[in-house]
Amino acid sequence: MAKKEYRTVQVKQKNGRIIPITKLVKTCPICCCDMFIDKKVSGGIHKRSRTYWKCSETLCNHQELNEGSRDMDIRMGGYDDAIGILKAPNENEF
Repeated sequence: MAKKEYRTVQVKQKNGRIIPITKLVKTCPICCCDMFIDKKVSGGIHKRSRTYWKCSETLCNHQELNEGSRDMDIRMGGYDDAIGILKAPNENEF
């Protein structure tokens, strides 16, 4: 697993003050600029956790969604809690 990278960014608060905040960063695959977390939705028993990333470059405007590998497999139909890992259907069978 890659080492996590952090950057100090100037953020404007509601009262108008600008303060430095340390944010988690990853590299944008399109423009190689920094991507910051736009929104983080925590999961629970019946819903999955998701992290939305957004590129800091305004012209690029690239966005990504990160979720757990198990959550992605359930959403894509490759895993079921009761059965376990599902087999891929054979295309020649139908």
